[in-house]
Amino acid sequence: VRFHLKEAYTPFLNLLILEIIPAHLFTDSTSQEAFARSPVGTGPFRLESWDAGRLVLSANLDYFEGRPYLDRVIVEQYTDQSRAWSALMQGEVDVVMDLELEDYGVLEGDPRFRTHSYLEVFYHTLLFNLQDPLFASADMRRAVDLAVDRQDLIGDALNGWAVETTGPFRPGTWPYNPDVPQARYDPAEAARILADLGWEDADGDLILERGGEELAFTFLADRGDLLKEAVARRIKWQLFQVGIRAEVELLSPTELFEERLFPGDFQAVLLQFNAGADPDKYINFFWHSRNIGTSNLGSYSNPETDGLIEAGRTSLDFEERKSLYSRIHTLIARDRPAVFLYVRKIFFATSNKFDGINAAPELFYQSIKDWHIDPSQKERR
Repeated sequence: VRFHLKEAYTPFLNLLILEIIPAHLFTDSTSQEAFARSPVGTGPFRLESWDAGRLVLSANLDYFEGRPYLDRVIVEQYTDQSRAWSALMQGEVDVVMDLELEDYGVLEGDPRFRTHSYLEVFYHTLLFNLQDPLFASADMRRAVDLAVDRQDLIGDALNGWAVETTGPFRPGTWPYNPDVPQARYDPAEAARILADLGWEDADGDLILERGGEELAFTFLADRGDLLKEAVARRIKWQLFQVGIRAEVELLSPTELFEERLFPGDFQAVLLQFNAGADPDKYINFFWHSRNIGTSNLGSYSNPETDGLIEAGRTSLDFEERKSLYSRIHTLIARDRPAVFLYVRKIFFATSNKFDGINAAPELFYQSIKDWHIDPSQKERR
């Protein structure tokens, strides 16, 4: 197959990584929901059965890279992580994803298991709506940024399950610029900036005022996401320390996006962004000014950033692309369209009889074709 493009587009091959859809199963009478319950594909395993809480996959003997080592994979659903962890400890299951940090710590020291961790593909932010008069001010955004203590959030609200990030890429990936300094927590400097902007506590209630109005804003968050709710409460407390009254409004995902974010009816929001495998898709999607009003939810606009994003799409030289995204990282971190917070750590564990597992988030499930039982562990259950 040969593709002819009108111009260079470096991420093209990456965008071709899509599932092959069997056309004969997508007739007018077949819904996507029906196909999702009885999928047919070209992967290393076939769907054997799917009952309530239990999915059974069997080896695809015709898989193009050769049949997988395992004959069968059984996926069990548990009502909570503690039950799944208990099942792993008792030898009822061999792999448990997204463990609690405390449970992970127990497994780390147990020779019966192998423990793994990785950074998820999402970076978390407090995104500003730059159309809001309060956050149109770069100094105000800087003051809020200085008032947020990321290490406190990670330690107190996330139990250490995260690492700081300084911009719109995942730490440790090639587009991430390690030379962008970690955000500084400096409430005294934040207070000085706010004072220079004319905000002062005139009535002694610990909240700053200017022109008879309090320094206050509301930020949105997902209702039911307990970690995010904990982060929201902590940010609210941190901002109060510098005289900002921040209120948290919890919404369902539908309300959050369809009623508030897409119409632009918000001041700020706790929001995670996909960093993806190739940086082009999501950096263009979320941060290019052409997408203001759609996917650029915060209305960020910088012509220099736009130009670098466009150059990154067409450069065929990897080192040049790396330099371009490094500069994009620097610019967005400087402009502060959001308070860039953290990337969560995901912990999981397996029975020590398994080898061949790739713990990278994009490759964990893809590596299932390589999972195999260590010969020295075959006698273990």
